[in-house]
Amino acid sequence: MNSFIYPLCIAVALAMPVMMMACHPADGSEDAKGANGEDAPKSLTELEEHIRTLISSSEGTYGVAFIDVDEPDSAVFVNADEWFHAASTMKTPVMIEVYRQAMDGRFDLDDTLPVKNEFVSIADGSTYELSIDRDGGDALYEHLGSEMAIRELVYSMIVRSGNLATNLVIEHVNADSVNRTMQKIGADGIRVLRGVEDMPAFEAGMNNETTARGMAVMYQRLAEGAILDEDAREEVISILKDQHYRNMIPAGLPDEVEVAHKTGSITGITHDSGIVFLPDGRRYVLVVLSKDLPEHAVGHQTGAEISRKVYNYMTSRTSGKADRGTASKPIAGDPLKGRIVAVDPGHGGTADYDDYRVGPAGEREEWINLRVALKLQEMLEEREAKVLMTRTEDVEVELEDRARLAVENDADVFLSVHHNATADPEVNFPIVYFHGNASENRASVELAEIMGKQMNRHLFGGEAPVSVVSDHTIFPSAGTNVLRNSYGIPGVIVEASFFTNPEEEQRLKDPGYNRLEAEGYVRALEEYFSRRRPEILEKNSKVSVPEFEVFQEADRMDEVALKWKEDYREGLRLMEHDAGFEDALELLTRSARSFPDSWVAGKAHAARADIKERLGENEEAETIRLRVSEFYIKPSVK
Repeated sequence: MNSFIYPLCIAVALAMPVMMMACHPADGSEDAKGANGEDAPKSLTELEEHIRTLISSSEGTYGVAFIDVDEPDSAVFVNADEWFHAASTMKTPVMIEVYRQAMDGRFDLDDTLPVKNEFVSIADGSTYELSIDRDGGDALYEHLGSEMAIRELVYSMIVRSGNLATNLVIEHVNADSVNRTMQKIGADGIRVLRGVEDMPAFEAGMNNETTARGMAVMYQRLAEGAILDEDAREEVISILKDQHYRNMIPAGLPDEVEVAHKTGSITGITHDSGIVFLPDGRRYVLVVLSKDLPEHAVGHQTGAEISRKVYNYMTSRTSGKADRGTASKPIAGDPLKGRIVAVDPGHGGTADYDDYRVGPAGEREEWINLRVALKLQEMLEEREAKVLMTRTEDVEVELEDRARLAVENDADVFLSVHHNATADPEVNFPIVYFHGNASENRASVELAEIMGKQMNRHLFGGEAPVSVVSDHTIFPSAGTNVLRNSYGIPGVIVEASFFTNPEEEQRLKDPGYNRLEAEGYVRALEEYFSRRRPEILEKNSKVSVPEFEVFQEADRMDEVALKWKEDYREGLRLMEHDAGFEDALELLTRSARSFPDSWVAGKAHAARADIKERLGENEEAETIRLRVSEFYIKPSVK
């Protein structure tokens, strides 16, 4: 990722004020550690008082936000809703949008962009150039006229705060898209309008702005995994940890404390914002914004002192328990002990009239589901979890009764065990469903991602594509019955593999293979319960996605529908030649309808959105992209 090497160019003078602060040694001394130190604030109220005292005694105006990621009720906000010129802190939401669009299949991070130095002002349409003398990423100017990978441009934009890289990237992903993503995750206090050094826009007051609360919410969502999948999140955080400018939040903290952050400075303004990783695994978000400064050194020192106070507060606490409010945490010790797990072996008792759920050699899905679920029950009870089984024999159970069992017993999770069928005998990969919109059901999305990863590892050696999708992809109007009626409990339907694949059907008849699958569920639940559970919002409280009509079971077996993968590939081929857009759109639409919950469908929709945009149908393009972001989750597969 970091193949593009940048020359050392930081001005030592900027670092000296913090380096010389005797009260903030960075040598890892006991004073720097501050763990249980006498100056550590003992409560959130005391921490807020310390912060207010620091900023009132300093020149300038400040906005501060602190959030304990693992205990979000533990938070302090001081002038957190006041707007500040964002300076270079806006580059983090831009980076997040780059990785989000790459997840949606709009481009690959290794795709290249032309390196140029001419941009259009958003104020009057005039062109302007950036000055190498004012650009921390000055090495990029050596590449003018050539091309560079998007991933390398993003690295330059963050680590050296490269302005040229920033403008190239913003031009590629569009500032409006950045804002929509920030609003979707609740970071309303972030406004990205333009690139850097657009002087006509600056003079017209058209600036990138942020509040401390808005920036803090963004980092909180990033840390919680609400924006990006695991691989993308880890790469984004790794880039932020490589930040070159360390005059505020990291200053004075021990070497073992990692900070993933982004700074920003212009005349009279200096900011820092990011996630702090403590050695014991806890994380917190800290944002310090400042303006009206006589010199940057004042903001650097005040920011470093605020950071030190927050660190001392966190390390003085023997646990993550907040002193104001409580929040659910993983149970100490074995993460499965004491958990209530509703296990639903799908279907059952339908052999006399259902000839659909049967493999080529006669193995029925409900039999496979039950064998796996009974082994899972045994494993979970050995770990002292309470298991609620919707059925323990081959009988038919009403869908409403399955969900009711979980709801009435206040289950921690609802897990419906299934295996899949299709007319194509070569198809075989896991599909995991969550209910509704991803932005409102983050707990189930996280559970679904983990389940998909573990099914892939245990049954496919990590080599299979994985679909993590909303149940509205297959039932557009209402989703699935069991997930709809158990909403509010983290719940998933796991179609672990396809029993219509002849080789897989034989494996699924093997009790040892059933046990291997059950172990995958156990590993997934371990991982899920070891994390803090994200919230589940009321359905359609944040967004409503229009329905997209798809083929149902009988139609999906049609010969034309079985060309779902070929249609997708041919649609992309037509797009590459900037011609035949209507034909490409028809093929991509048919692909998405033919196998709407496949790993290809989300990519097909993303390509459809690009075509709509090229045809000038921007509103329809955004609707399609909304569907992709809410219904199709790119899982972390290793």
